[in-house]
Amino acid sequence: MTSANELINKSLDKSYMLPDELPAIDLYIDQVTTLISQRYQNNSFPANDKPLTKMMVNNYSKAGLIKPIKGKKYTREQIIQMLVICAMKGVLSLSEIKDILDGLYSDETFDEEQFSRCYKQAIEHQQKTRKKLKDFLAETLNCDSREDQFASLMAVCAMADSLSELAKRMAAEYFPPVEIERRSKKKDNG
Repeated sequence: MTSANELINKSLDKSYMLPDELPAIDLYIDQVTTLISQRYQNNSFPANDKPLTKMMVNNYSKAGLIKPIKGKKYTREQIIQMLVICAMKGVLSLSEIKDILDGLYSDETFDEEQFSRCYKQAIEHQQKTRKKLKDFLAETLNCDSREDQFASLMAVCAMADSLSELAKRMAAEYFPPVEIERRSKKKDNG
């Protein structure tokens, strides 16, 4: 049987891709999905799931989650947008993620460089938080008996639910829906 520490380590050890690690050139969709799949291959995903597929990117583009591409290649900024979506989609809905990205880009002074810095800062925060969480869980979870395993599982479920709720509340509070496109269309039509 796998120990609690092994389960914690497998669950919390994640690979990340920092903006500095992205190629300086624009990439075709196959190159993007290969790059991200290779980098994130050790992260846990449900069986046969990939972190990013062509279909996902197509859906994200149609939904306005990533900036429209020019030609057939994706820029570093669009790749970072894809990484942000991958990081958040396990907890937030795509419409919530769109609200967040729209909220960031609704500020005319917010640019690709700031987006890249924000993403890098988020990864650094995640790494620090995961380390603290790993230490906390290792000290807190007691899985010596069947009853301990059940109690620990229930405690982790409660924490996960609370953190998910916190993420949704933060998204709604800090990034309420921005109606940029609709306002500009009404002005054009009216």
